[in-house]
Amino acid sequence: MSWYVLYGLAFGVGVGGIMRLPGMDAVVPAFAINLCVMTALWLGIAIANSDRRPVTLAECGVGLLTFVLAAAALRTTPTLLYAGFALQALWSLAHLNQTSQYRFFAVRAPAWFSPFAAAANVGFGLVLSALVGWP
Repeated sequence: MSWYVLYGLAFGVGVGGIMRLPGMDAVVPAFAINLCVMTALWLGIAIANSDRRPVTLAECGVGLLTFVLAAAALRTTPTLLYAGFALQALWSLAHLNQTSQYRFFAVRAPAWFSPFAAAANVGFGLVLSALVGWP
């Protein structure tokens, strides 16, 4: 197992635990913001490193879907945050193997960031389920 996975999981659990400090009424908005920040990191990498427009558009599409999930979670049910964290974890894994058939859809990213981001999103989801309950 890559150390980056362990670092990412520890980061997700640690930061997720800190999000409880402002109070339970702030947990869902804090996790929605965190989901958007994780998405923005991939969008920044896409804008900075993409050498092909379709790749950047794919990154923007996944980012837009994640933002919509986060916003909808604030208006309806926190369950949508789990879908957002799962989407971002899977999207991070799509960047893992830069020589794979999925390379068309994923920008080049630092080798450590993909496993770190995927595990961090899993950690956020685990802490969220501990705080608000599993859907």
